[in-house]
Amino acid sequence: MVGDRLWLARFKQAPIAPHNLKAIDLDAILYDEFAALWRARRQQDQQIIEYFDGLAPAILGGTLTYTNSAGVEYTDPLAVLAAHLFNHQTHHRGQAHHMLGEAGLNPPSFDMHRLINP
Repeated sequence: MVGDRLWLARFKQAPIAPHNLKAIDLDAILYDEFAALWRARRQQDQQIIEYFDGLAPAILGGTLTYTNSAGVEYTDPLAVLAAHLFNHQTHHRGQAHHMLGEAGLNPPSFDMHRLINP
């Protein structure tokens, strides 16, 4: 959630979403209750979908100038940054999937084709 909020704010060139996020605290625990986190996650996902759905294709061919969490300014291709956002989510979801297995739980399948056509 923290990373998604940071990147969406960068994409929109807007202030960082304020809920319990002090400056750029990458280890922030945004919600103490899972139900609140789940609601916020769904809202965050919807905001990401709406942002990318609303982009004109030509904009993805441009660049974005932003300041990273260490205070360093960069200018990168927007398409690469969009791919980074989704790739980074996949990375962390894979970590959570692995931790569930290590804890002796049966994590859900990540095989999208099996989710669509079990």
